[in-house]
Amino acid sequence: MHLAIKRFVVIAFYFSLIGCAWSAQSNSPFYSLYTTFLQASRDNNVQQLQADIFSQRVVSLWHESNEPTLDEFSPIFSYVSSLIDQEHTHFYSVNGDRGCFSINVITTQQTPATVNIEFVLEQGHWKLNDVMLDLLGSKDDFVVNAVCPLNVEAFLQGEGTY
Repeated sequence: MHLAIKRFVVIAFYFSLIGCAWSAQSNSPFYSLYTTFLQASRDNNVQQLQADIFSQRVVSLWHESNEPTLDEFSPIFSYVSSLIDQEHTHFYSVNGDRGCFSINVITTQQTPATVNIEFVLEQGHWKLNDVMLDLLGSKDDFVVNAVCPLNVEAFLQGEGTY
C-alpha cells in the first residue's frame, strides 16, 4: 500500500512540475509583456518602459544612472530587442511573486540563443526585473524549461554560465 502511495506522489509531483514549467505561447502570463518590452525597446519608449514594463528596482537603477536612453542605461536590454530574428520555443515558471521566462531564438546573425527573463509581481502586475542573453553553440543547446537570470552575487561566485 505504501508503495502505491509513493508512486502516486512521485507521478503527481512530476506532472505538477511539467505543468508549471511549460506552456504554449497563448497560455504564458509573460509572453505578452515580453513582446511589449521588445517593441517599446525598439522604439526607445522610455515612458512606457518605466511606467508599464520595468520593475521598481530597474526603474530606480535607471533614474540613479541619469542615462536618457535604454541603450545608455542597459545595452543588454536594448540589444536583446534588436537581435531576435525567429522565435523557436518558450517556457515559463511561477513561484510566488517571482516568474521566469525563457525563449529560444535564432538571432539576426542566424545564431541560436536563449533569452532568460525574470519577472516580479508588483501591485498585482508582472514587471520585468532582469534579462540574461545566452548565445548557444547549436539548437541542441536550447533550454527545455524556464531559467531565471543569475543575480549579480551568483554570477560573481561563478554559479551557472553566461
